Amino acid sequence: MKPFRLLTILTLTSFLAACQAGFMRALKVPYGLSAYQKTTLSYGADAAQKMDVYRPSAARFRDQKLPIIVFFFGGSWRSGKRAWYEFFAAHYALKGYVVAVPDYRKAPDFIFPSFMEDAAASVAYAAKNLSADNKHLFVMGHSAGAHMGALLLLDPHYLQAQNIAPSDIKGFIGLSGPYDFLPMTDPLVVAVFKGDANLAASQPIHFASSGAAAAPPMLLIHGQDDGLVFPKNSLNLGAQINASGGHAKVVVLAKTGHVKTLFQAGRGMTWLAPEVDVRVLEFLQRN
Repeated sequence: MKPFRLLTILTLTSFLAACQAGFMRALKVPYGLSAYQKTTLSYGADAAQKMDVYRPSAARFRDQKLPIIVFFFGGSWRSGKRAWYEFFAAHYALKGYVVAVPDYRKAPDFIFPSFMEDAAASVAYAAKNLSADNKHLFVMGHSAGAHMGALLLLDPHYLQAQNIAPSDIKGFIGLSGPYDFLPMTDPLVVAVFKGDANLAASQPIHFASSGAAAAPPMLLIHGQDDGLVFPKNSLNLGAQINASGGHAKVVVLAKTGHVKTLFQAGRGMTWLAPEVDVRVLEFLQRN
């Protein structure tokens, strides 16, 4: 095995062993600061209601109205920082997208639906302030962030409170998302959702029948070897959306776990799950 690949695998193992913060910081600036521009904006009054916005610096993108991706990171609705995902945002910024990575209020200080309200507010802010052409706005998320994005687009009341509709979004990309996980068994997760292990309002699949027709096209990518969020989440949600008049493409990748779907976007790391990057870019360009 090549030394770089061995080092990367060891790094991923460290991530899974709770070295998340240090590993994400190590990926912070993968391309050089001159390749993209980063700004921090506030979409609300709370200290957590900020987003980092990445734009490509290349001359060919200058003065263009570029498509926007709002990316929600995961962390069990309890942890994570927007700064950790610079490697991910920069990957798509260099391909000609404006990428917004919002932070949001988290448990245990804030429980459901606080982070959903923040998700809606951040998407509305991006739609109204990052571009004059809002027809090309996508929502994307990994793990808990994928849950937030899917619920945002299938339960329309969150976006309606911000005077926008799910149909204003061009598409959704979910990576390793939990969409159908009742009953909840982890006490920490139950606490996030008001202490109710069977809270139907927390489940994207609960709204698939009623919300699928108005929702944008969805690409749901999952690893077959994901032992943290089982692939049935994407399979079940995709099937219900398609049966209810919506459009969802489900891709289950062999020999892929929970974090590989995220680390496909990073300098020197696309070999981990090359099909993810291909599928994501094809979906963005098609829509």
